[in-house]
Amino acid sequence: LVDSFYSNIGDSGSGKMQVGAGVDIRCLNQIRNTLLDQSFRNEQSKLSYYDTEYDVLHEIETLLIDSTDFSGTLDSLYGSISILSQNPESVSARAEFLTSAENFIYEAQYISEQLSDVQLTMNEKIIEQVNKANDLLDQIQFLNDRIVELELQEDEASDLRDERNVCLDELSKIMPITVTEKKYGEVQVYAD
Repeated sequence: LVDSFYSNIGDSGSGKMQVGAGVDIRCLNQIRNTLLDQSFRNEQSKLSYYDTEYDVLHEIETLLIDSTDFSGTLDSLYGSISILSQNPESVSARAEFLTSAENFIYEAQYISEQLSDVQLTMNEKIIEQVNKANDLLDQIQFLNDRIVELELQEDEASDLRDERNVCLDELSKIMPITVTEKKYGEVQVYAD
């Protein structure tokens, strides 16, 4: 008995080696669960938010720990105020208060400058993220147009849909979004 779909190409130790006629693909469908997609994107957005929050707070904490002894400077200021309040006529108490106040002001200015640098860095990151989000939205719009064009012609647009889903996932790392699919495969993206 010989199966007409297979051609013999030789013998191996365990039997005949055969090659088949291949496979005919009639249709390729993309199957996605919109609820799972939305849940994934919501969680992705939360993760990015908390990662960013952690990074900023860690940077501020490091700044405060690495700064010279701010708490000691503050304690010194309170101590000199206490001594001065008990003996306001004392020249040495006044001098100690002035020295402590100058040290406190110096430390406060240093920390203020460092926090301003952190703020500038964050502003730059925000601008970078806004530009990235705009680029992703432009790409999503382009893919939407191509998907609608192909699906109106009853062609398959699975690869474009996959590419668009990657863009949507990336966008959800930047901001919380809700995605709604419309007729002919187009999606609308809403910022939450």
